[in-house]
Amino acid sequence: MKKNKILPLILCSAMFISNGAANAEELQEKNISDEKIVDAENISDDVQKNSDAEKNISTDDTSTNEVQNFSDAEKNSGASGVQNFSAENSGDIQNFPSDEKISDGEKEFGVMSIGDKKDGKLYELQLEYLSGSAFTERRDMRNYNVHVFQKGKQVHAMSIYYGVTFTRATGYNIPRGIAYDSNGVGLGPAMMLRWEKKLSGKLYGSIDFSGSLMFYNKAHPYDGRAYGFLWRVGPRLTWKYDDNNSFSVGYNISHFSNGMRKHNPGYNTMGLSIGLSHQF
Repeated sequence: MKKNKILPLILCSAMFISNGAANAEELQEKNISDEKIVDAENISDDVQKNSDAEKNISTDDTSTNEVQNFSDAEKNSGASGVQNFSAENSGDIQNFPSDEKISDGEKEFGVMSIGDKKDGKLYELQLEYLSGSAFTERRDMRNYNVHVFQKGKQVHAMSIYYGVTFTRATGYNIPRGIAYDSNGVGLGPAMMLRWEKKLSGKLYGSIDFSGSLMFYNKAHPYDGRAYGFLWRVGPRLTWKYDDNNSFSVGYNISHFSNGMRKHNPGYNTMGLSIGLSHQF
């Protein structure tokens, strides 16, 4: 009888224990699932927070970029302003007329502006007639000269010219009381120094000094040598009627001789010179 009562009690206890264990496992699994859900929610919240933080950072970056862009715009605007200012100033400098500079130079030094341009070369043609006078012995000589000069270097009011001289000499000299023919044709290199100053408006004044080494077709003058030196000095008035052309009139005194100490016949002449100049 007792055995029959104990067996059901044991079975009920086993069933109760197994149910309790099953409930405990279910509760544990539920707690674990709840913890996972909470962790997932926490992770989602963290992700959302991180996303919001990234948005804020992005917003800050955007603001920084805007500030940077604004700063760059200010820099570009400043650089453009400086560049425009420089361009305007450089344009003013470039547009400054060269003629005004030359005019200022003329006012300061009184230098003729013709021939001062760097692009062209100034050439001058002089046609000259000189008539002779006596040395110790009587000589009667006439020279018809053609001078062609090219302007070289200029320093303030002083200019140097290089060129060539052609001459046709006629006349005679009378050594020992006998008249001898002294005609001749000569050609040679020449150099001229000119000091010039502006007088008024288009009128300029200058002092010219030139020297030519002449080679003749025969001894000139008679009983001389086939070479000699022609020296000239005198004042000149020049009328510059435009930027590239001028007309001048001069009066020169000249001396011709061969420069030797012994047996050096020579003669003096004086006369008028007409000049034409053109800048190419």
